[in-house]
Amino acid sequence: EVQVDALGAGVLEVGSVVLRGLVAEATLEADGTLTFAGLGPAPGQSSAPTSAPAVATTEAPLEVSATERSTDPASPSLRWSLERVQFEESSLSFTDRDLGEGHRLTAQLDTLTAGPVSSASGAPASSVQVSGTIPGVVEEIEIDGTIDSVAPRFVGGGGIKLEGVSPEELAPY
Repeated sequence: EVQVDALGAGVLEVGSVVLRGLVAEATLEADGTLTFAGLGPAPGQSSAPTSAPAVATTEAPLEVSATERSTDPASPSLRWSLERVQFEESSLSFTDRDLGEGHRLTAQLDTLTAGPVSSASGAPASSVQVSGTIPGVVEEIEIDGTIDSVAPRFVGGGGIKLEGVSPEELAPY
């Protein structure tokens, strides 16, 4: 269910996005590559952080940076906002193949609600609320906080409540 409030040249304003029954998979491969829903870097490449220096080329860049785009009046940058996103009755599974045969944890989300989120400079932090469980690890999880999604790095704050913690499943870490 998606409600779009405005769509035009350089503007996308979405009122709400509600996803029910989402099933997501993430895997950390033995080589350090992180894949999501089976998608990851091309064969022979890794998503693992690297400290190798950038290599200069003489080829023209394929993309124009957001900064360059914003100074060209013929090509305005996209301004977007999302009033609310909500996941209901969803699950996220994580498999760590770096641990032998693979260690799997699955989080069951009753609800995850966030918003408003905006690309506007100086936009306030977005509220985030989560309730759910990680069977065999935590009977009940509640998160109530904020996240700043337009900074160069995500910055968050708030509270986390865990009930019925059984850390045995986390022992490999």
